[in-house]
Amino acid sequence: MSNDEARQLLVKAIRESGLSITGFAVRRIGRDPSAVYRWLSREQEIPEVVCRWLEHNYLNVEGSSGIADMYDQVMEQIEEMRRKRIGDLVRMSGGDAGYDDGYRAGVHSTLVDVAHMLEEIQNG
Repeated sequence: MSNDEARQLLVKAIRESGLSITGFAVRRIGRDPSAVYRWLSREQEIPEVVCRWLEHNYLNVEGSSGIADMYDQVMEQIEEMRRKRIGDLVRMSGGDAGYDDGYRAGVHSTLVDVAHMLEEIQNG
Protein backbone atom coordinates (compact mmCIF):
# COMPACT_ATOMS: atom_id res chain seq x y z
CA MET A 1 0.00 0.00 0.00
CA SER A 2 1.34 3.42 -0.90
CA ASN A 3 1.63 6.16 1.66
CA ASP A 4 -1.04 8.18 -0.15
CA GLU A 5 -3.44 5.24 0.07
CA ALA A 6 -2.65 4.85 3.75
CA ARG A 7 -3.22 8.57 4.28
CA GLN A 8 -6.63 8.29 2.61
CA LEU A 9 -7.50 5.37 4.89
CA LEU A 10 -6.28 7.35 7.89
CA VAL A 11 -8.56 10.26 6.99
CA LYS A 12 -11.45 7.81 6.48
CA ALA A 13 -10.73 6.11 9.81
CA ILE A 14 -10.65 9.42 11.68
CA ARG A 15 -13.93 10.53 10.11
CA GLU A 16 -15.67 7.21 10.79
CA SER A 17 -14.51 7.20 14.40
CA GLY A 18 -16.21 10.49 15.16
CA LEU A 19 -13.14 11.44 17.19
CA SER A 20 -10.84 14.40 16.76
CA ILE A 21 -7.41 13.74 15.30
CA THR A 22 -5.98 13.90 18.81
CA GLY A 23 -8.67 11.56 20.16
CA PHE A 24 -8.09 9.10 17.34
CA ALA A 25 -4.33 9.19 17.81
CA VAL A 26 -4.56 8.49 21.53
CA ARG A 27 -7.59 6.20 21.74
CA ARG A 28 -7.41 4.19 18.55
CA ILE A 29 -3.80 3.84 17.57
CA GLY A 30 -1.90 4.75 20.73
CA ARG A 31 0.27 7.35 19.02
CA ASP A 32 1.30 10.87 19.84
CA PRO A 33 -1.12 13.26 18.10
CA SER A 34 1.76 15.26 16.62
CA ALA A 35 2.85 12.17 14.68
CA VAL A 36 -0.62 11.79 13.15
CA TYR A 37 -0.63 15.47 12.18
CA ARG A 38 2.76 14.98 10.49
CA TRP A 39 1.42 11.95 8.59
CA LEU A 40 -1.63 13.89 7.43
CA SER A 41 0.45 16.87 6.30
CA ARG A 42 2.88 14.57 4.44
CA GLU A 43 5.79 15.77 6.61
CA GLN A 44 6.46 12.18 7.58
CA GLU A 45 5.58 8.80 6.10
CA ILE A 46 3.07 6.64 7.91
CA PRO A 47 4.90 3.70 9.54
CA GLU A 48 4.35 0.32 7.89
CA VAL A 49 2.76 -1.14 11.03
CA VAL A 50 0.15 1.64 11.01
CA CYS A 51 -0.42 1.14 7.28
CA ARG A 52 -1.11 -2.55 7.88
CA TRP A 53 -3.42 -1.73 10.78
CA LEU A 54 -5.36 0.78 8.66
CA GLU A 55 -5.58 -1.67 5.79
CA HIS A 56 -6.81 -4.45 8.05
CA ASN A 57 -9.33 -2.33 9.96
CA TYR A 58 -10.58 0.27 7.50
CA LEU A 59 -10.18 -1.02 3.97
CA ASN A 60 -13.62 -1.91 2.64
CA VAL A 61 -13.83 -5.59 1.92
CA GLU A 62 -17.14 -6.80 0.50
CA GLY A 63 -19.07 -3.86 1.95
CA SER A 64 -17.55 -4.10 5.43
CA SER A 65 -15.39 -1.45 7.02
CA GLY A 66 -13.30 -3.99 8.91
CA ILE A 67 -13.28 -4.41 12.65
CA ALA A 68 -13.57 -0.68 13.32
CA ASP A 69 -17.37 -0.95 13.36
CA MET A 70 -17.14 -3.99 15.60
CA TYR A 71 -14.88 -2.05 17.97
CA ASP A 72 -17.46 0.72 18.25
CA GLN A 73 -20.24 -1.79 18.89
CA VAL A 74 -18.26 -3.55 21.59
CA MET A 75 -17.38 -0.25 23.26
CA GLU A 76 -21.07 0.75 23.23
CA GLN A 77 -22.00 -2.58 24.84
CA ILE A 78 -19.31 -2.15 27.51
CA GLU A 79 -20.55 1.36 28.25
CA GLU A 80 -24.15 0.15 28.50
CA MET A 81 -23.12 -2.65 30.87
CA ARG A 82 -21.07 -0.23 32.97
CA ARG A 83 -23.99 2.17 33.31
CA LYS A 84 -26.34 -0.68 34.22
CA ARG A 85 -23.93 -2.09 36.80
CA ILE A 86 -23.43 1.33 38.41
CA GLY A 87 -27.19 1.90 38.40
CA ASP A 88 -27.71 -1.46 40.08
CA LEU A 89 -25.11 -0.62 42.74
CA VAL A 90 -26.70 2.76 43.40
CA ARG A 91 -30.14 1.17 43.74
CA MET A 92 -28.77 -1.56 46.02
CA SER A 93 -27.14 1.02 48.25
CA GLY A 94 -30.58 2.43 48.99
CA GLY A 95 -32.10 -0.97 49.83
CA ASP A 96 -32.58 -2.44 53.27
CA ALA A 97 -29.46 -4.40 54.11
CA GLY A 98 -29.66 -3.96 57.84
CA TYR A 99 -27.62 -0.76 57.82
CA ASP A 100 -28.73 2.58 59.22
CA ASP A 101 -29.83 5.40 56.94
CA GLY A 102 -26.59 7.35 57.41
CA TYR A 103 -24.48 4.43 56.23
CA ARG A 104 -26.73 3.77 53.20
CA ALA A 105 -26.69 7.47 52.28
CA GLY A 106 -22.89 7.48 52.46
CA VAL A 107 -22.59 4.42 50.23
CA HIS A 108 -25.12 5.85 47.82
CA SER A 109 -23.26 9.17 47.66
CA THR A 110 -19.94 7.42 47.07
CA LEU A 111 -21.35 5.31 44.25
CA VAL A 112 -22.91 8.33 42.59
CA ASP A 113 -19.55 10.14 42.84
CA VAL A 114 -17.79 7.14 41.26
CA ALA A 115 -20.35 7.06 38.44
CA HIS A 116 -19.74 10.75 37.73
CA MET A 117 -15.96 10.30 37.77
CA LEU A 118 -16.20 7.38 35.35
CA GLU A 119 -18.32 9.46 32.99
CA GLU A 120 -15.84 12.33 33.16
CA ILE A 121 -12.96 9.97 32.42
CA GLN A 122 -14.86 8.38 29.53
CA ASN A 123 -15.82 11.76 28.05
CA GLY A 124 -12.51 13.38 29.01
